[in-house]
Amino acid sequence: MDARERFGSAKAISSDQFFGHDEDEDPATKERLRQFSDSTAISSADYFGRDDDEERAMRSGDVNVDMQQLGNLANDAAQRLLNQAGTDMDSVKQALQTGSTKLSSYLRDLQNRYS
Repeated sequence: MDARERFGSAKAISSDQFFGHDEDEDPATKERLRQFSDSTAISSADYFGRDDDEERAMRSGDVNVDMQQLGNLANDAAQRLLNQAGTDMDSVKQALQTGSTKLSSYLRDLQNRYS
């Protein structure tokens, strides 16, 4: 049975449905999804069982933030980015050196043939 036959009349399908993973779901997941079977829309707070007050606080930005911890996280992220950029530049440098050596060898061989 192809996808058109299976889902031709469906308004929407999930990747799990398409690949047949929905049959392997655990009972807790099936029950959670069953709660929303007649819903036209659900929020992530509803799906994951978060408190509405917590969700509103997250959306409004009204969250207590430890600025020192935030600074440390930003510093760590910047350091990882710089380390990756350094690694990438080393790779580019190595590739250019290898290419330059090969081109030099090729031109030397070409010159020796026609000299």
